[in-house]
Amino acid sequence: MSRTLSSVGSTDGSSARNSFLAPAFQHSRWQPQSGQAARRFAVYKCVAHNGVAFRQSPRLANKILDTPGPYAGELVVAALVTDVPGAEKWLQTKAGRWLPLTIDGQHKFQLIKYVA
Repeated sequence: MSRTLSSVGSTDGSSARNSFLAPAFQHSRWQPQSGQAARRFAVYKCVAHNGVAFRQSPRLANKILDTPGPYAGELVVAALVTDVPGAEKWLQTKAGRWLPLTIDGQHKFQLIKYVA
């Protein structure tokens, strides 16, 4: 089964289990402030053994409990955000959901490929 970069699923080619992992291209709720660079989206692989929960904002405590985030091995299209005041590096999906790049110093996502 072939996949495009905008599709999301496990690395074995199975289909996406969650529509939030592969949102349609749309404007995110968080926008860069004036003078900040535009976000560059890429495909990231979840390498966390137990997966990672989506967040409503770039804060670890702000988990979205009603929608599961990516499981280990699943791919997600997101932009790396490094300029959030008081936060470390985060990923933000095009639907505006947040994923921590690291938790307690442990990397949770691996960059696979940039989206053109």
